[in-house]
Amino acid sequence: MKDPYSRSARKARLRLVAAGAAAGALIAGLGAVALSGLGASEGGGGSAGPGSSADGGSGGAESPGRSAEEMTPALGNKVSLAEPEGQKHGMPVGWPRGGDGAISAAVAIRENLDPLDDDRVRGQMEAVTSKHSLASVDRAVSQVRATREYAGLPPSGAAPPGFFVTTTVKAVRLRTLPTEDDTLVQEVWMVYDRHGPGSGGGPDKNPLTDQMDSIVLVWEDGDWKLTEEYDSLKNYPIVPYDPDSPKAWQHGWWQVDR
Repeated sequence: MKDPYSRSARKARLRLVAAGAAAGALIAGLGAVALSGLGASEGGGGSAGPGSSADGGSGGAESPGRSAEEMTPALGNKVSLAEPEGQKHGMPVGWPRGGDGAISAAVAIRENLDPLDDDRVRGQMEAVTSKHSLASVDRAVSQVRATREYAGLPPSGAAPPGFFVTTTVKAVRLRTLPTEDDTLVQEVWMVYDRHGPGSGGGPDKNPLTDQMDSIVLVWEDGDWKLTEEYDSLKNYPIVPYDPDSPKAWQHGWWQVDR
């Protein structure tokens, strides 16, 4: 009888698990959703262009010769990601205060969180989580351990040698959440693709594409930090991302400049 946890079987299961929505939900409450699942109404707060301040305001320069009604995310200006000041536990930290900094922090978190190494994820989450939301660190570790168990791995440890998952954020939408004081809080929606190892270690021929989730960041101690304190203010954009849609552009979707 073939061993169900042979190297090839295990690798196939890891690809499905780690590249899927389960591993995409490392941060509590931030599960990946398909774009087709949109449609909820949007509450208060405004969307801010990435080039604007974190306090709100509008961005969105049009390309020469095109009207605002004709602009799309594919035609409009793209978001240039800021450079962090350094790293802590393998996670970039030290972002500027403006909207560009919030977006850059969100993209870094989404792209760098380890989907299978529970010890590494704990350090990463501790580096980027608000001191008022530390319970989310334990939940992220628990999610990774559950993923490992489902994949037939020991509940704790590093990812198998040669296994990797690559996440690439390709579009963002910045939304300033209304607070009762002067606390700066931003919700960053992201659309991303995730690639795992293909059969035989080659390219992934069936990547997970057009996944979407959001994270909420608070300006705390001179950096953007993950927070759960304002989760009640989160909700879906009423217009999904579409690179060729003028409505998506008008609703605040920007492509990420790579």
